[in-house]
Amino acid sequence: MKIAVLGTGGGARARIARLAELGHQVHVGTRDPQATLARTEPDMMGIEPFKHFLADHPGIERHTFGDAAAASDRATPTASASRSSAPCHAPRSPRRSDWGAGLSGDFTGTLKR
Repeated sequence: MKIAVLGTGGGARARIARLAELGHQVHVGTRDPQATLARTEPDMMGIEPFKHFLADHPGIERHTFGDAAAASDRATPTASASRSSAPCHAPRSPRRSDWGAGLSGDFTGTLKR
C-alpha cells in the first residue's frame, strides 16, 4: 500500500521506518523538501538531519505535504505536521470519500454507525 507520513520528526521517522519494513511504499511529506534535506545540524530535540535518516532507509520518497498525500492511498499526519500552516490539498479518491461516513458520537465515547 502507498502510505503518506506527513512530518519528519522522531515520531514520523518511527512510522516511516516501520511502514517501509512492512513492505509499504512510503511517501514523506514536509513543508519544504529542499530545506529539509539541506539541514546539516540536529534539530532542537537533538534528532539527526533527515537526510541521514533517508540514507539509512533507501526507497523512501519525499514530497510536499499535498504531493505526498496525493501520491498515496492513505495519509497519516504527525504532531508537527498537523500544526503546520502549509496547505495539504490532496484530491479525494473514492477510498477516502467515505472515511467516517455515517458515524456519530465523539472521540471521548464510542463511535456508532
